[in-house]
This record gives sequence, C-alpha cells and structure tokens, in this order.
Amino acid sequence: MCANSTTIREILLAAEELGMVDSGEYVFFSIELSSSDNDSKEPWRIDDDTDERNEKARKAYQALLTVTARTPDNLEYLNFSREVKSLAQRKYNFTFGNSSVSTFVTAFYDAVLLYALALKEILPEEPGEVNRLEGGNMTRRMWGKSFKDFFNGSEEICIILFIIAAALTMYN
Repeated sequence: MCANSTTIREILLAAEELGMVDSGEYVFFSIELSSSDNDSKEPWRIDDDTDERNEKARKAYQALLTVTARTPDNLEYLNFSREVKSLAQRKYNFTFGNSSVSTFVTAFYDAVLLYALALKEILPEEPGEVNRLEGGNMTRRMWGKSFKDFFNGSEEICIILFIIAAALTMYN
C-alpha cells in the first residue's frame, strides 16, 4: 500500500474485521514516502478514536511491514539540510518549521549530480553532436560511477539514484 497514515489505518482495521490479520495468511506492506516523527512510535493510535478501535488497530499493525527511507545522520546530510532550509527561507519565503528535509530532496540532488558527471564526460568528446546525449549513452556513462552521497556517507550509489538518473535520461 502507498497511502497516508489514516488510510493505511482504515485498511488495516477493515482487514482485522474480515479476519485477515489473525489468519496468518495475509501480510500487508506499506511504502512510506515521507515519515513524520509523531507517527512513528504509535502509528495506529488516533487520540480522538475509541480505546477499542485503537487496540484493534494496534493488533492489525502487527501484520504490517512498512518500508521507508532512512534519514541520514551524518555531517554531510545535516549541513546539506541546513543549506536547503536556508535557501528555501531566503529565496522562497518557505520555512520547514520542525520538519526535516525530505530524503527525496537529497536523492534528487545526488541524481542530478550523477547526471552532471555523465554529461561532463560526454560533452568534451563531440560538443556539436547532439546524438551523444541519447539516453542509453548517458545511462552507460553513469554505470560504475561513485561519489560520496548524502544517503549513507559511503562511496556506494544507492539503487534509487540509478533509477532516477536513468529516468532523467530517458526523454532527452
């Protein structure tokens, strides 16, 4: 499932009512595109709901596996996050408040950087030949590249960066 936390909760409550949670025959997967700190400890709990429904939801959540992006805690990410927040405030009058910068922002930044590295490699070869920018050629230039990324602070490029970079080159 890929939905907001309220919808996920309602789906799981319906599954619990249908006996799908206790049967052991079903497992539920959720993809969390952005995590919020207040939902992570007790995502099944809604303060305005009854204790009985909250307990049913808690039980239903035992059959749920949630996949989410890890928020990095390295110095590079923290500095990048501060810079994004500062730029958003200064140029667009947008404040994040207590929210953290989405990991998708850093993934997109890394993908654009990877694309730029491939572009830098291709352009000096034949500056006037546009066909050299064809998507397959660009993607091949990205294979095997590595740089220090914000996701994990290592020399490995996350698979998501390759997917994003490949998507960027598909429609040249």
